Amino acid sequence: MTHKPSAAAKVRACALAGGMALMATVAVGGPQPCGQSMANPVPEVWVTVGIGQAFCLSLPPTLRRRPMRSKDSLSGEFEGAGMQLMFDYGAYSSPLTEFANEAPRIEAITVDGQKAKLVSTAGMTAVHVPATGARQALTVIVRYSDEGVQPQALQIVRAIRFTTTN
Repeated sequence: MTHKPSAAAKVRACALAGGMALMATVAVGGPQPCGQSMANPVPEVWVTVGIGQAFCLSLPPTLRRRPMRSKDSLSGEFEGAGMQLMFDYGAYSSPLTEFANEAPRIEAITVDGQKAKLVSTAGMTAVHVPATGARQALTVIVRYSDEGVQPQALQIVRAIRFTTTN
């Protein structure tokens, strides 16, 4: 049986930022929008943000979108509570090789069923999901000054959901 959150349980906000529509949905209970996986649950108070027609991020409610313009990709930034998240979805999305000199911890993971590379250094957790089929590459970088935030950063990158097909 599918449970749909009632209209009273949803808060929807739309904003136009840099020519991109942003849809944020907070749902209390039941299945989450954007196909959140039960394998990578996030706290109920987190907000699910649809990024264009490409993917969704589940974020702590303290993160706020900062305006950003991009010419050749879908990119953006969120900031708040000692954390900064940047994303780039496009043909030239970084494969995260720029962190090679920082003695990173590199791990092969799966993000929404797609092979991905997780890169961690002091104060940074990032993921790169290579392009497959019709879907562009995605890089999400989360920076933080307090290492106690790293578990949240890992939850964010593991909970990414693609809305486009492969």
